[in-house]
Amino acid sequence: MAAGSGEGGDAATTTSACFLMMVTGQIESAKFPEFDSLYCKYSFVHGQDWSVILGLEEGVSQLCRKSDDERQQFVWNFPLDTTFKSTNPHGCTSGVRAGLLDCSRGASDCAECVWVGLVGP
Repeated sequence: MAAGSGEGGDAATTTSACFLMMVTGQIESAKFPEFDSLYCKYSFVHGQDWSVILGLEEGVSQLCRKSDDERQQFVWNFPLDTTFKSTNPHGCTSGVRAGLLDCSRGASDCAECVWVGLVGP
């Protein structure tokens, strides 16, 4: 039997429909006056049906030093650009978890699911 003859199911008829979700943004800054330099580790948290198809699921920012002004702020402006694929909106990425240094100086969660629907009369 020739491949692609349609018998036994072919790829075009057996694949599930899927959708993509792009997450873009940045890890901007943090305040930890008691430290002089920090980096940020981050990871996306999502359900089983979701997978990363482009970009990074987790990563580490550059090391930065605290500003010398009165704000004493750490500024990363570290870009995030990841694309997810799923066949089910349940389990949408529930957030970006970010911690500072390996010994967790702090933690933050940010939910990025935005549901779009039809609005009308």
